[in-house]
Amino acid sequence: MRAGSVPARRYRGFKRLWRGCRYGSCGPWLREVRDEIERRYNERLEIDGHKPYGCDGSRVECARVGELEARLGKGSKETAAPTAWVTAFVHLGSGLLWSWRIGKGDADERLHLRQMLALLPARALVVADAAYLGYELACAILRHDRSFLLRLSSKNRLYAKDNTPLEEWQEGLVYYLNFHLKFDGRFYKMSG
Repeated sequence: MRAGSVPARRYRGFKRLWRGCRYGSCGPWLREVRDEIERRYNERLEIDGHKPYGCDGSRVECARVGELEARLGKGSKETAAPTAWVTAFVHLGSGLLWSWRIGKGDADERLHLRQMLALLPARALVVADAAYLGYELACAILRHDRSFLLRLSSKNRLYAKDNTPLEEWQEGLVYYLNFHLKFDGRFYKMSG
């Protein structure tokens, strides 16, 4: 889309614009679409003071086409088809696909998340599973002035401020220690 041009007003115009997009050249156009969604539906995107966006990644097997094999390489086995890794943010209240990154089958989904943080609106709440846990990633989310809700696995070590035994602890301030770095936050124990 050229600077200063008017976005398509009808589906036919949208299709013509979309067909004209080449990989990597849609960024400014998609930014305008996200901004317009925020202007029109800002209040509807918000739930209890936050705009929740789920993030997850998935490996996708691709067609055995020469160009894809050259760009993506083989999967985990020599006889496997080429694979791509897709990481995406979806607004949890509406199901709206907000942003995505595509990489080779061995791409780092945490890196993809970091690359997309600036695309999230103000008051965004990043919701992700245990694969996204890490001190550096948590700090990156906070540096972008976003909040997060991450599922922890039983392998993660957390330390309660008052040394409450795990069996008795329910919620409160805990410390997550990683290479002598302290990160404090509020955690909730959920069973089931």
